[in-house]
Amino acid sequence: MHSLGKSISLMTRFLFPGGALFVAGVWGIPRIPATVIPLETFVALFFFVSVAALLLAWRFHRDSAFFSILVIAGAWLVMGVAPGPHGGNTLHRIPELLTGLLTIDIVLFFLFRDRGLFSIYGLVRFLFVAIQVIGFILLFQSGNRGVIGEWVSHLPHTMTFVENVPFILVSIGLVILFINFLKARSPLSAGGFWSLIASFYMITATHSRFTATFWSLLTVGILVVAIVEQSFQLAYHDELTGLPGRRALNEFLAATSGPLTALMVDIDHFKRFNDRYGHDVGDQVLKLVASRLAEVRGGRAYRYGGEEFIIAFPGRSLENVLSRAEEAREAVKKAEFVLRRSWQRRKGGPKKRKNGKSSGKRLSVTVSIGIAETSRKNPSPAAVIKAADKALYRAKRAGRNRVSK
Repeated sequence: MHSLGKSISLMTRFLFPGGALFVAGVWGIPRIPATVIPLETFVALFFFVSVAALLLAWRFHRDSAFFSILVIAGAWLVMGVAPGPHGGNTLHRIPELLTGLLTIDIVLFFLFRDRGLFSIYGLVRFLFVAIQVIGFILLFQSGNRGVIGEWVSHLPHTMTFVENVPFILVSIGLVILFINFLKARSPLSAGGFWSLIASFYMITATHSRFTATFWSLLTVGILVVAIVEQSFQLAYHDELTGLPGRRALNEFLAATSGPLTALMVDIDHFKRFNDRYGHDVGDQVLKLVASRLAEVRGGRAYRYGGEEFIIAFPGRSLENVLSRAEEAREAVKKAEFVLRRSWQRRKGGPKKRKNGKSSGKRLSVTVSIGIAETSRKNPSPAAVIKAADKALYRAKRAGRNRVSK
């Protein structure tokens, strides 16, 4: 059941909001008359949103989104200045060429980590985009088709393989981006997937400048929302354990007015464990404990700080929650993990170990839990947390690996 819940949560994160925006676009564009919004106004809106999106991506250090927005806006511009079907410089493969390049761009941008726009990695990306810009300048060289234009124009117009290459590339790109999402499980990686689909719709909308601009605007919008969602997740969720963090807990407590029971959970002898095996193994322990606490029925688990966690049970009494606290303690106690061998740990980690021979041994930890509920003595959620913290210290003084009221 918990596995099913995790799968549903993961797919919800994947489909919303990027997938919902895409579906809304598919539904909405045929129903928006081009006369309602003048094309000039739509174009101005697209430029404004694109510049704002680039500034937002730069401010939040989202290189993948920044360069994706850059090439999406560039593709839209190319579609506007490319020779038309009645011009003397007709190039029949512009949409196919744009689709292929845009797919490669977005996939590469989202596969590599964000390391800063002005780092060596960022400069390489700028160079990569600049090469494409120069290529299209040669393609639309005034007076003749240029070297690239000659090559493209000589492609057989009936070549089925060439016509199918963009669709094949997009399909492969979507598979890669979906796998990337399953690994990263972040809103931004999901945004990369949906932006690629939307940009494909943008390029295929050669029949209408209004429709192409609409899809360009929607594609950039998907990435903007993904940046905001990513920033929200980092602000309200602990990056290591994936649990909601202290800020999310504070907002939850501020919005809670009814009865509340809270568990304050602390990993026993965590500092000693950390000193012996190293911080990377300590991180494994934190993840393990967090995963078990997140499975507690009826509760909301938060990382409070360090090795401390809180599980909140709104609307529940202490007597009803006491059995859940024991279940959580037992679940952590029974959970084991294998200490990875030295060459499997992070670089530099073995230097922090006192005994490298411990590699491969099975380890387990225990937790002490303090529990408190809303009462006359603890009338507010903040008072309940404070009382649970005091109960935790009683559990530690009593010998640890126990629940104390």
